[in-house]
Amino acid sequence: MDVQILGCYGGQLPEKRLTSFLINGNVLIDAGGVTGGLDFEGQKKIDHVVISHAHLDHIKDLPMLADNVIGSRPDPIEVVSAPEVIATLRNHVLNNHVWPDFTVIPTADAPVLRYREEPVRQTFEVAGLTIEFIPVNHPVPTNGMFISDGKSTLLFTADTGPTDEIWARAADYPDLSAVILEISFPNNLADLSLLSGHLSPCHIPEELAKLGRDDIPAYIYHFKPGFEGALIEEVADLNIPHLRPLVQGEHIQV
Repeated sequence: MDVQILGCYGGQLPEKRLTSFLINGNVLIDAGGVTGGLDFEGQKKIDHVVISHAHLDHIKDLPMLADNVIGSRPDPIEVVSAPEVIATLRNHVLNNHVWPDFTVIPTADAPVLRYREEPVRQTFEVAGLTIEFIPVNHPVPTNGMFISDGKSTLLFTADTGPTDEIWARAADYPDLSAVILEISFPNNLADLSLLSGHLSPCHIPEELAKLGRDDIPAYIYHFKPGFEGALIEEVADLNIPHLRPLVQGEHIQV
């Protein structure tokens, strides 16, 4: 599968976009930076948006995406997430106060967006991909996910502090081919990382050890932009050959 990194930061500055990964051109994983990272023609091709959790840096561009593509697509964009996340979007974001409810615009029968709730710990299909949500350790309901195309599987941990279940579940995916995991703050702010449900570079060896394999490429995302230089140095200092930061705009093949 082709994974285009539209945005991979945990904060926003000019030229540094929030989390958005585009799979095979039509499935968006999180929607933090899609409208800044994809032109109009590309945005119109998005058929599904899979959301890990409802923190602003992962949903910020969903309202703008809906606004951009209205009237330009024959079918609604399907917004897929766990029930708690969909409830937050419905009640607190696309609620006709913060932003129009694009699940009934222009009509309830032909809206711009359509919600789809999926339970955790069960696989479901999205555009030829098989996805499974696994809860991780974050202050709001958050799910990492396994994304499979029948030949390979990508593990996206989403935002999380130290966690266990998703790493244990990885053993059930023999075709696991890549991992995307997070760090947010440098080691001198490791306590802040843990307090806010995130990781620092010093936590990465222990987390990856839970995978029980050292042959799988691992990619880092969610740098806070103000600490990017220090985070890159600290990741390099780990001396883990198969670990590197994601680069905004690149494509990775899984």
